[in-house]
Amino acid sequence: MKNPLLRPKRLLKNLALFRSLKTATRVHPYPLSFNRGHTRDLSKGIYVPEAKAFIPTLEPEALALLADLFSVRVIQENLNGNFEYRDKKWFIDVCGLRIATTTSIDISVVAEIFSQGIYEMSLLEPPGLVLDIGMNFGAASLYFANKYDCPVHAFEIFPPTFELAEANFQLNPKVADRITRHCKGLGDKDEELSLAYDPDNKGGLGLYYSAKSTKEQLVKVEVVRATTALGPLLESSQGPVVVKMDCEGAEFPILRDLDSSELLRRVDYMILEWHTVGGELSELLDILHRNGFASFVQSDGDWKIGYIRAVRMK
Repeated sequence: MKNPLLRPKRLLKNLALFRSLKTATRVHPYPLSFNRGHTRDLSKGIYVPEAKAFIPTLEPEALALLADLFSVRVIQENLNGNFEYRDKKWFIDVCGLRIATTTSIDISVVAEIFSQGIYEMSLLEPPGLVLDIGMNFGAASLYFANKYDCPVHAFEIFPPTFELAEANFQLNPKVADRITRHCKGLGDKDEELSLAYDPDNKGGLGLYYSAKSTKEQLVKVEVVRATTALGPLLESSQGPVVVKMDCEGAEFPILRDLDSSELLRRVDYMILEWHTVGGELSELLDILHRNGFASFVQSDGDWKIGYIRAVRMK
């Protein structure tokens, strides 16, 4: 196209066509900056300069890339990440790993972990054990296994999400050898439950999740007492123990149980996402303080969700 005056007409025509498609209404209302780069080669699809990748189809799974372009840009610019779409998944190559994502939320999780460093810690010595409670699609477990030469034990309560994590581990066999996977949730007692499962919000599900999506289904899950599952691991660790916990409110029964059994004193570092759906923040801080931890709390402002970073001082 030699005449530059034709470019705006072509862009407007393609944008109108894009908006007329039913699948386009399922895209997050992100203010797209359709420029020369977005339509550089229409034979390959929509070019997204933030990802340096093409969206080859208008499937909702492919359009998920447009829902959080900030995270996409962070991954590409800060980590030189590579994006590839196939089999209804976006595959992200980052830090020597390949991670499959199925939603825009997954992409934001990859950005948070690998670029924003939500699980970064200043350790005096390498950990001897990492416990990933709330494995989700496996990104955090891969991060820890790639960063530290130690065993990682990961727990995921929902079988469909567990299978997505397994697929990601198969993409990274050398690192995944350090990860022992457990398809079960943790709590203060053993029980079998039927819980709501939403594939579009798999990282926001748990014991206290309330149904909001038409896609949700009931899934049978297994919950085991935290002391039973973690006791042998904590007692046999040959080095500092790091716990990452993101289990949508189940942190309350888990910490109560580990407190009552005094196993919490075998943990050295903890990064915990807390939620008020399971109890009060003050209770978690009291439990940690009682077990010798110094804690730092972060919140998004409304104090309904946030992070606790804790290190045991005595």
